[in-house]
Amino acid sequence: MSDADGGLEQRDVVIAGGGPVGLALALGLARAGLDVLVLEKADGPCAHSRAPTIWPATQQVFAELGLVERLEERGVTLSHPQIWDADRGVSLLSLPMDELAAETSFPRLLILPQSETVAILHEEIRNTVGVEIRFSCKVSGFIQDSFGVDVICRRFGLEERVRAKYVAGCDGEESTVRAHLGGKLEGKTYATRAALADIRVSGGEDLAFPRISTDPRPVIALRLGADIWRLIFPHSRRQPADPERWISDASTRLFGKVPEALIWSDTFSLHRRISSHWVKGRIVLAGDAAHLNSPVGGEGLDAGMQDAKLLSRALEAAVAVDHPQPLVNYVANRRRAMERGTGAFTDIASRSLLFGGGRMIRPTFAIARLLFAVPGWRRRILRRLALIDQK
Repeated sequence: MSDADGGLEQRDVVIAGGGPVGLALALGLARAGLDVLVLEKADGPCAHSRAPTIWPATQQVFAELGLVERLEERGVTLSHPQIWDADRGVSLLSLPMDELAAETSFPRLLILPQSETVAILHEEIRNTVGVEIRFSCKVSGFIQDSFGVDVICRRFGLEERVRAKYVAGCDGEESTVRAHLGGKLEGKTYATRAALADIRVSGGEDLAFPRISTDPRPVIALRLGADIWRLIFPHSRRQPADPERWISDASTRLFGKVPEALIWSDTFSLHRRISSHWVKGRIVLAGDAAHLNSPVGGEGLDAGMQDAKLLSRALEAAVAVDHPQPLVNYVANRRRAMERGTGAFTDIASRSLLFGGGRMIRPTFAIARLLFAVPGWRRRILRRLALIDQK
């Protein structure tokens, strides 16, 4: 809508970034009656699988948005995942998620490619009043005063401006919003990197997973669909990343056959970092713009979705009282959760499993089995994985 005085487009909230965190936040705010605009620099939705693991607390977020059944229809659910040693044909660790049935409505692990999650969110947003997604629109700056924020962006080579009561930066690791706040991602980058490859291998629907092989180099496999598997190759920074060269050998070790097709591949660094600044007046961060944690444990998307849930409530309150204090409260909550919860947990898991080029994988799982034999420790670890211990 336009301001009758200045002709500037007006919104309650502008969200920079149209990934799953930004979209979930936008949908939650629109459901609460706010007028929301999502600005996404890409020319369309994410087309790659990226983060596929969805733990119970995040399934609850999708349930509150009315979407969890659609995710179930397209994904793979596991109430008792088995981490399987493909080299020796034995289970390394069993995760009885169903033991959490008294604490969550979703005592299972849900596997769904991020592209599918984003597609479901887009479908729902198209049918929701009060929210718009604008593609090919790169945010370039902000002018903030006591009453709102002018968001400056470029679209098709032309400058556009939108006036918002509040702005949420969900624009990822290279966040423009974070840069405007003066925030820096403080922390560390691990010596180990990861190469990813999504492949098509038929006939593996009954195989236990995640599957792990360590000889001659470690590889982890996660089933994304009926015949689609994600391969994860940890490797040192000194070792050239060449997933196409590794795929055939890894697939033979994991599945007993070579892949039928390579669908997608990528390589990335592993971090444990958190922004030095999350909020400035009416501008606030969420997701990878605010924090990065190692994907070991598969909790990157989940941490961002918890941000979206709590930030939605904070922004609703901030609009209602016309004051940004609820954003400060949100930041204190989520920063503490990331430092003591997800960030700390994934750091321990990463250092344990990736130390020495994967040589500690089996000893680490042997220790985990001993801990899981003690009911109190088993419940504590399962709750941590499920993010039930974060509010």
